[in-house]
Amino acid sequence: MQGIDEILDKIADEHPYKTPGDYDSYSQYNEGWQDAVDRVRGVLKLFFENGEYDGWIPVEFLLPVAEKYYKCITITDKQGSVHWNVCYGTPEVTDKEPCFYSWDEDHDYFFKYDAIAWRLPAKPYKPAAKTISPDWRANMLCKFDRRE
Repeated sequence: MQGIDEILDKIADEHPYKTPGDYDSYSQYNEGWQDAVDRVRGVLKLFFENGEYDGWIPVEFLLPVAEKYYKCITITDKQGSVHWNVCYGTPEVTDKEPCFYSWDEDHDYFFKYDAIAWRLPAKPYKPAAKTISPDWRANMLCKFDRRE
């Protein structure tokens, strides 16, 4: 939540409200901007602190950006199945609204999912670099010989 607070602070600083000496900041627009940022901050705080967030984002809460290309999205559908490598957008010209879909190469068909939650793929695991430990024999000899 700390990283999100920093992002929201930067967004709030774009249009500060009632800055002393800056009479342009006393506008209704700036007040509305600050109210909107505070509202988003409150909703996100409840969302993260209630333990509801475990990486999955409910579709009622937020949908991916349709115009943005995602390499792969993982979704959960109403039957409880998990599907990965799913796209979000309008797969066919006849579609009026974006949806979660994947391409079935065997049948040349877009399969559309009725998703209840989605998540972006996790970052791959990278093991920590191994530190070079000093030779224990040399350390023991230093203790007895008083070498350094």
